Amino acid sequence: MQLRGNLDDPPFRSLEITSREDLHNEIECLQNIMSGFLNSMGLSVLEVNAYNCCEVTQMFPPPGAFLLGRLCTLIQLQHELYGEDRVLPWIKKPSNN
Repeated sequence: MQLRGNLDDPPFRSLEITSREDLHNEIECLQNIMSGFLNSMGLSVLEVNAYNCCEVTQMFPPPGAFLLGRLCTLIQLQHELYGEDRVLPWIKKPSNN
């Protein structure tokens, strides 16, 4: 499936996975958006794990479910890339060394 926006719109700044700060900022932005969804449902805390992922996803409207999936993916990516003070060598920027 392909999703395309209006070609006349200015392009959004791309997220570079080799930029630790951009990745962190993207995660923080999505967390703020998701907190708005949670507040509207009257929840202050929500834990997502492998056992309740389907149920949690069904709680949100389609845009919220999509953003939740993106948030979980980016958090997992952040952990894999930077969680153990390491970066995978094939995507490492020499300037980050």
